[in-house]
Amino acid sequence: MSDKPLSRRIIEEYVRSGNPYTFWLLQALGWFAFSLITFFTLTVWYEQVRFQHVLHIGLQAMVGVVLTLPLRHIGHRVWKEGTVKLVAINALAVAVFAIAWTLLRMQTFLWVAEEYDIWADFGGWAFGSIFVFTSWTALYYAIKTFLNLQEEKEALRLTELQAREEKIRRLTAENLAQENRVKILRYQDNPHFLFNSLNALTGLISMKRGEEAVEMIQSLSGLLRFSLDLDPLDKIPLNKEVDVIDQYMTMQRIRYGDSLVFEKNMPDSATKELVPNLILLPIFENIFTHAFPHHVPETHASFRIRLSAYRDGNDLEICVENSGALSAEDLQKIQFDPPSRSIGLRNLKERLQVIYGPKVSFSADISDLGGAKIQMRMSAA
Repeated sequence: MSDKPLSRRIIEEYVRSGNPYTFWLLQALGWFAFSLITFFTLTVWYEQVRFQHVLHIGLQAMVGVVLTLPLRHIGHRVWKEGTVKLVAINALAVAVFAIAWTLLRMQTFLWVAEEYDIWADFGGWAFGSIFVFTSWTALYYAIKTFLNLQEEKEALRLTELQAREEKIRRLTAENLAQENRVKILRYQDNPHFLFNSLNALTGLISMKRGEEAVEMIQSLSGLLRFSLDLDPLDKIPLNKEVDVIDQYMTMQRIRYGDSLVFEKNMPDSATKELVPNLILLPIFENIFTHAFPHHVPETHASFRIRLSAYRDGNDLEICVENSGALSAEDLQKIQFDPPSRSIGLRNLKERLQVIYGPKVSFSADISDLGGAKIQMRMSAA
């Protein structure tokens, strides 16, 4: 059961349902309350508890119900008028209907109680009538004001709810658009990676290195299977991402032999951090597409690749360096702000910007190893 009074619950139910019969219920309750007050303060107080007096109380309440109907109509018509006009019209209406009710209930009392000396008390009867009709009018406007406030409050709540729902729909649409953008960027990398890998296989086959080509196909199928099993939106621990790079380096060693040196410098605190899947592969692929072919065939020296990662507060920094010869002109070609010549690096940057927004940064510089140094810094929180 609600702790609210019955009258408050009835009014609130009226607001919610807009039931026109509620007015009549309020009328009945109000005039019933008036009848009880009259009975105890007049009939019982003056020890006139007779059938005629009780009947008169009921009859005058019924007449009051009838007379307040046009009073309600007037109140509704002048509701939006100015204060002075509203008060003046209602004061006049209360006076007219109160006098009419006084005459009717006095005459009814004479008919029912068969008394003929009450007209001398007309002033007292009229004062009571004016008080009752003034109270009825005040209560009518109080309830009407309350109902309007409730309706405005409900309208405001609905407006806020619609605005919130619209915001949710907009954010949902934006999130879906971002998710689709991330997926497109990731899916663009797959055929790009596959194209480069097939070119490498073609080279092995043309050199009649069949066994090595078979091993490379097996490693390639493992990488592709891993790529297809992951949703582009999934994040994985950094150490799982490094496992993919280890498999990729195995492919490259099949092709280039022991001239490759892969160094890793990553504490456990960094390897456990979650990162978007396949963010390192485009960087390593870029190394073997642009840096490695210009170095090894000419020098026949070892080619070093160094992968580093560490935590810095709530940020995770990942750095990939190589020992290829890199000039200032070459460095400009792999900068991220102008369009990069590498589709993989360009897509990687855009993909992470969609995921992290301003909480990710890229930089490209010359490494102390001699080649490019690519750094990514993203929020790990």
